[in-house]
Amino acid sequence: MSLLDLLPRDEIWVEYLDYKTSRRLLNPREEARLRDYIANGRYRSIAQGVCAGTTGSARPSSILSTSPPAGKNALFTPFPRMKPCC
Repeated sequence: MSLLDLLPRDEIWVEYLDYKTSRRLLNPREEARLRDYIANGRYRSIAQGVCAGTTGSARPSSILSTSPPAGKNALFTPFPRMKPCC
């Protein structure tokens, strides 16, 4: 079974929360946010998109720029703005 098969399953997310809380890897605020995220199933649409191959970033385009004073090249890779998930 691959990770993509596990991603949309509710019990996997509950196991993840249990893992994080049992090892005290989250502060109280992070734990509350993750509990809410899982309880409301907000991961489902993202998981379905990832499994279907419709969610993800597009391949970035690179821009080569030459600095006039120094004559040095710089490579810029712009990424589209993303909405915060939480």
